Amino acid sequence: MRKTCLKEIVVPTNKLTSFSIYTTLVLVLCLISPFYFIHGGELLKSNLYNFFLSWFTVLAVFIGIVFHEIIHLLVFIFSTQVKLKNLKVGINKEMMSPYVHVKIPITTNVYRFSALAPTILLGVFPIIWSFYAANAWFLVFGIIFFVGGSADLYIFWKLKNYDSSTKILDHEEKPGCFIV
Repeated sequence: MRKTCLKEIVVPTNKLTSFSIYTTLVLVLCLISPFYFIHGGELLKSNLYNFFLSWFTVLAVFIGIVFHEIIHLLVFIFSTQVKLKNLKVGINKEMMSPYVHVKIPITTNVYRFSALAPTILLGVFPIIWSFYAANAWFLVFGIIFFVGGSADLYIFWKLKNYDSSTKILDHEEKPGCFIV
């Protein structure tokens, strides 16, 4: 299949690291400060203390990591382009993280939506909820999962100039894809 590929798009580790650090700093500065001014310092301090010293947080983050991949899986399945037999689910032993791999080419639109969906559901929505519910626990959870979606956001950005019907083949070994 690779012989017919026009271009490989993968997430370079050095760019991902710097992008993640930059994203974390921007999100913390742009979100913690308004939360502090809207809801007060005591609430923020109390919620942050509970976040970082809670076993519930460890469990929630672990479940969130698994759910991130389940969201990718569900987007692929509900897109009607991918059948369950065309998906590979596993754990990357080097990175100690779960993954979902699509074995067949799909359209750019489906690939883009799959890339964005976990970051929106686990990152953006909890951040919005944190301001509404005055709960910094959701703010930090959302920031973690927004930053955790950095590779997906990078791929989404790299695919911005491709037509929605362009075929994409998910990379089997690295975070990324091939344009076919």
